Amino acid sequence: MYTILVKNDNSLQPSITDTKIIQGSKNIDYLRFLINPTYNDIDISELSVILTYILPVSKERKTLTLEKSEELYKERLEYKVLLNNDENFITSEYGDVKMWLTFMNNGDIVRYTTPTFLPIIRAEDTSDIPEPPESQNVDSLYLDKDTKSIYLTAGGSTVGAAIPMKDLSDAIVESSNDGLIAVVTDEEGWDGRKSKIWIYVKCLYSSENSIGGNRCLRYHIYNRYS
Repeated sequence: MYTILVKNDNSLQPSITDTKIIQGSKNIDYLRFLINPTYNDIDISELSVILTYILPVSKERKTLTLEKSEELYKERLEYKVLLNNDENFITSEYGDVKMWLTFMNNGDIVRYTTPTFLPIIRAEDTSDIPEPPESQNVDSLYLDKDTKSIYLTAGGSTVGAAIPMKDLSDAIVESSNDGLIAVVTDEEGWDGRKSKIWIYVKCLYSSENSIGGNRCLRYHIYNRYS
């Protein structure tokens, strides 16, 4: 993890920087501070450690109280910050985040550090990634007798791919009430006018297939004009 040493001269020295922190990342990367347990005979573990940082673009200044790990890390006090774009906003903007530490004892500042910079790498532009299509409510099923396929429609437009009647007939046994399903087709009615015909498909005979499901071997189509 990205690690910064707090030196006895009050400087902050990045020591492990091979972790590249990307703009917008959260709940995966840690920022760690390692501090000698004592400073001028003061027990640092008894002090509150405050991280102050300035975001690189908005220049917004924020503070965060660090929590000390229970165990020492290589004879140093360890303070870790889980980088979270939604809470501490450290990764919310790309660029160099300016930061420093303040040590407090009962509300009094007893120690400052000089600043350092945490580089946040700009995320790749995702503006060219298309948005997922909005969900559509299917209002009709249309039967194409030429292709022997059924199409779902919403608002007069087809939705998705065609459904072959053969595949549908096998599925009818597994669903619907008594194998009845209604579809709509645009064609001329008995009076020569363009009208919609409701098609009712009912499975008459079925058998179990090799995978344990049912397959419709014979079906009958009823229709009426609307």
